[in-house]
Amino acid sequence: MGGNEPPKNAACTDGMPHDHVDGGEDDLEYGKQLHTETTLKPLIPSAARVEVHPLVLLSLVDHHARMNSKAIHEKRVVGLLLGRHKRNSDNIQTLDINNSFAVPFDEDANNPEVWFFDTNYAEEMFAMYRRVLPRIKIVGWYSSGPTVQPNDMLLHLLVADRFCPNPVYCVVKTDPNNKGVPVLAYTTVQGREGTRSLEFRNIPTHLGAEEAEEIGIEHLLRDLTDSTITTLSTKIQERELSLAHLCDILQQIDEYLSDVTKGTLPICEDVLEVLQKAISLQPEIYLHKTSTEMIRHTNDRALSTFLADIARCVGALHEVIVNRRNIARELKEIKASRARVGEQKLENEREKESDAAKEATSRQS
Repeated sequence: MGGNEPPKNAACTDGMPHDHVDGGEDDLEYGKQLHTETTLKPLIPSAARVEVHPLVLLSLVDHHARMNSKAIHEKRVVGLLLGRHKRNSDNIQTLDINNSFAVPFDEDANNPEVWFFDTNYAEEMFAMYRRVLPRIKIVGWYSSGPTVQPNDMLLHLLVADRFCPNPVYCVVKTDPNNKGVPVLAYTTVQGREGTRSLEFRNIPTHLGAEEAEEIGIEHLLRDLTDSTITTLSTKIQERELSLAHLCDILQQIDEYLSDVTKGTLPICEDVLEVLQKAISLQPEIYLHKTSTEMIRHTNDRALSTFLADIARCVGALHEVIVNRRNIARELKEIKASRARVGEQKLENEREKESDAAKEATSRQS
C-alpha cells in the first residue's frame, strides 16, 4: 500500500470498498461535489446549546486509550454521537448527547487530504443501536482533537450527507494535564466570503447527567478528593483557569483585529458591534467598582463568608470537644469496670481462703 493511498478495505466486513476522501482526482471531485451540494442547502444549527453526558466522554477516552496504547505516534480517534433534541426548563432548544460509538478512522499525518472513514461499519453499528433504542438518532460526530483539523470540514460534510442533516462536531481534549473545558461543540454556518463557503461556529457546551449517571460518577470518584469541599487552593485554581481562558480569548480578538486591519480578513459588522458593546461597558464597570452600592454589596458578601467560616469552625470545635468528652467518659467507665472486676476477684479469693481455713479447723477437731 503506497504512502498516498488510504487503507480502503482495512475494516471491510462485506468485501465492498468504503466511502472516503483522499488525495486522488476522483475522490477530490467527490469531495467538491459533496461540498457544493451541502452548501446549496446551508446547515443551520438545530440547537442553541449542547449537553454532553459523562458516558460519552468516558467512551471517547477509552477509545483513545485503546487505539494509542501501543502506538508510537499518537493518533486521534473519531466516532458518531447519539442523542435527542429537547427543551430545558428555560424553554431553550438543547441537544442532549447521551451516547456514542467509535468508528474506524485513519488519516495521513503529512497530507490532511488523505483520510478514511468506515461508513459501512457506522451504519451497521447504528442499526444495532436502533434495535435496542428505537428512538435514538445520530446527532453528530466527535474526534479527540485537540483542535479542529484541516480535513474536518470534509468529514463533517460526509456525516451530514450520510447520517444527519445538521450534525454537531465535538472536540474532546484527552490530555490529562488539560485543566480547562474538556469538550467543545461546533456547528457549520455560512462563511463571510460567500454563499458556497462554510465554517465552524462554536456553540455553548455544558456537561449534564441524569440521576443514575451522577450516582455512578460519585461511586467511581469515591477514592478521589471530594469535589464538594472547596478549599483555598481549588478556588485559586478555578480563578487561574478562568483568567487563562480570558487571556486566550483576548489574544484571539487581538489577532482577529490585526488581520482585519491588515486586510487579511474581511470586516464583519456583527463582530465589531459585539466588541464595541464590550468596550462601552468598561466605564460602567469602573463606576460600579467605586460606587457605594458596590462596596456595600462586597462587604455584605465578605461578612456572610466570614460568618459562615466562623460557624463551620465552631461546629468543628464542638465536635472535637464532644468526641473528647465521649472518649474520657468511656475511659472512666473502662477503669471503673476493671476496678470492679479486681475487687470481685479479691473477694472471691478471700472467701476461698476462709472456707479453706474452716475446713482445716474442722479436720483438726
